[in-house]
Amino acid sequence: MAKAQENSADIENWLKLIRADGVGPVTFAKMIKHFGSAERILGASVSELAKIDGIGFKT
Repeated sequence: MAKAQENSADIENWLKLIRADGVGPVTFAKMIKHFGSAERILGASVSELAKIDGIGFKT
């Protein structure tokens, strides 16, 4: 049962990222490559996210 809950949480986190404004497939892949998991991305600070090439504020 714990594994099913863990998988459900993983899926929920992936869906949160996929549905986020400004996060397309390329950005999503860059974040996963950098952080390793959707959970770690969602827990990252703005400054941590900005360290990824191509991610930052639009001017």
